[in-house]
Amino acid sequence: MVKEYGQPQSKKRRISSKLFNLPSEVIDRIIYYLPDDCLENCIDLPLIGNYALNRLYAYIEIISSYTSCWEDMGPKGYESFSSLKRYQSLPSFLFQVNNCSYKAWRVNDFVQFTKSRTEFRPKVVHFVSVEQLGWLYKRYPHLLNQLPRIDLSFGLTIQRVCDIPKEYVRKILDNKITDDFLVNLIKQGWGENVKVLELSGPSLENLPSLFPNLQRLRFVRIDLSESPLPPLPLSLEFLQLFTDDFDKLDVSYLENLKEIVFDCFNPLNRLDRFKFPLGIERVRMMGSIGDDFKINIESLDSIEQYTNLKEFRIEHGELCEKTKIFSKRTNFPDNLQNLEITFFHLCTNAEPWEPLGTVRGNLSLPNNLRALLLRTFQIHYTPKLLIFPESLRALSIVNERTGMEKIWQRKGYAKEDWSVTRFPSSLVELHLLLDTIDGITFPKSLQKMTLKNRVSLKSVNFLELGNLVQLKLDWSDTEELIDAPNLKSVQFSESYFESLDNSCFSLPASVEVLSISGPRYRHDSGGSLSIAANAFPPLIKELYLKRCKVTSDTFEELHLRAYKNLEALDLSNNKISRLENNIFPLSLQYLRLDENPISAVSTPNVFSELKNLRKLIMSGTLGLVRQSRDLPKPNSSVSRQKDIANYLQSDQANMLNFPSSLISLNLSNNHLQKGVASKLGLSNCCQLQEVCLGGNREMTDIQIIVDQLKSSSPNMVELFLDRELQEYINEGEVSFLNFS
Repeated sequence: MVKEYGQPQSKKRRISSKLFNLPSEVIDRIIYYLPDDCLENCIDLPLIGNYALNRLYAYIEIISSYTSCWEDMGPKGYESFSSLKRYQSLPSFLFQVNNCSYKAWRVNDFVQFTKSRTEFRPKVVHFVSVEQLGWLYKRYPHLLNQLPRIDLSFGLTIQRVCDIPKEYVRKILDNKITDDFLVNLIKQGWGENVKVLELSGPSLENLPSLFPNLQRLRFVRIDLSESPLPPLPLSLEFLQLFTDDFDKLDVSYLENLKEIVFDCFNPLNRLDRFKFPLGIERVRMMGSIGDDFKINIESLDSIEQYTNLKEFRIEHGELCEKTKIFSKRTNFPDNLQNLEITFFHLCTNAEPWEPLGTVRGNLSLPNNLRALLLRTFQIHYTPKLLIFPESLRALSIVNERTGMEKIWQRKGYAKEDWSVTRFPSSLVELHLLLDTIDGITFPKSLQKMTLKNRVSLKSVNFLELGNLVQLKLDWSDTEELIDAPNLKSVQFSESYFESLDNSCFSLPASVEVLSISGPRYRHDSGGSLSIAANAFPPLIKELYLKRCKVTSDTFEELHLRAYKNLEALDLSNNKISRLENNIFPLSLQYLRLDENPISAVSTPNVFSELKNLRKLIMSGTLGLVRQSRDLPKPNSSVSRQKDIANYLQSDQANMLNFPSSLISLNLSNNHLQKGVASKLGLSNCCQLQEVCLGGNREMTDIQIIVDQLKSSSPNMVELFLDRELQEYINEGEVSFLNFS
């Protein structure tokens, strides 16, 4: 058989196989640079699947099941700009920014994935507590023995240690953990093999002798105001510091150091206060200004001497005085690929009579730059003087101002005209927050675009953006008619929509993912969102309507059963008070209903009819579940009663049945009481793997659910409960119980 272009299939197969006749380290290197969304589509492919799998899930953190991370489901998308958060609990400092990141997994995710993927070999698995490690070690020692590295947080001066030898795990679990205990273990020879370490509070003495081969070190907090940084192991490749103040920082003697992250509570002032080794490749610096300081970051002088620098990210908070950082020409190294400059002020009422800085032709960008982020506060730009290199792939310009433009113009500053900006044809990702986007010519190469302006989109010719697949918009409250022909994902955040119908809201039929989120911090002003039955694209697979004031009536009028491809539905933080039968699409696999005042359902089988449903989240509802043939209106006194658990106990017919397909159920924070356990029909849930009932500490008849799961759900990994309920359970041979 011959294809239309004349090449036999057998020859094509031979060519394909030769493509993978490469050393594994070469394939690893190729896979390393693929974005996450691409890797997710590759893990089931032959030949490259295992490489994609172990790259995508190389770094895992096992989180508590009783966490908002479980419920943080949303549209997937790869972001070029993934900034480190100042107070991030998980130290993603451990790996190169934008290339590697931790995946937050619950216990069940880890167990199921490790069981089903025998070839799965993550580089790091981090346990957030000794108790968590002990729980897993007791139940799944064979899975832990497969891990090449076990990393553990202690919450002491020794905050976290990576590469714990397996022979020491048992000692750690059997003893009271103190700093002295850990130091004694380390002195037995363990420290020679430690590659990654995190310290909090006073530093340990003699770090070079305790950890001679240490590669990555983080000080959660260290005092450099009166004494310099103590000697560090010469083997270090990565260093992160957080300090209140400092005079100078000299780490130039660390010749192997490739990456440094420096976070200071006070001003950075000048870059030449720092001395890095000449081979440094990545630098991230963060500073701030207190009430008694009037010093901003003034100069990037000395950056040109670091010729190997590939990534430079500087962030300075509480900008309140003029900065000279853009006033003189800075010669960035030619090898620089990622440049991020962020200035912000948390006080939105600050209104300087003149700009705090001007960006003109002095911002000379290197020819090999691939990503540029400029997030500024009260800065004046001259767009016609901005020259972007043709190598640029991702660009973000966010200029936050407080309405002083007319005053600036009276003082001689020209009005910013972004319509003259020439974006490079290489650009695939663009983020903009400007006063206006009128007249801007967007490059046809764009694949992902974020517009944070509260402006009309009428000036954007979406028909010309044939490569655009992902669009994010903020502050949407007007007509949105978007006709990009190949668009797949659309996200409206902080939206103020009052109605969605074809007259004012239209998306192309190609859209498969739609997310609309209302304002996070707006008090409920009453009213509801009106949505037409045919408002959404016909092929939609994922629909997220968070904080959109969707009522029960609106939900019923959507006729979602008409969307045969819908797999994920998020209706969290809305006004849904009742659930009717036959209201959900039968294709649903993921359903989220938390933070809705659900007080009535029409039938116990409202969920059990969903034969494809795998995950259901219904936490934090106000009075979970009342069933009645005569459903009350949302504003009636019956639907507002708070003690709904007592009502459940009054009638044996009031139940909720769940489908046999369900693997994950979250009913946390519903204040369920004694008598409710028998009303949760889990006996048919033969595939159930995890159930979270935290925040229901008065459900003292929990033994009923334990017995149901023990007999009906052979794959159960974790039932998460409040510790107060432990005394009401006969644990016996039950291995899936976990308590907070």
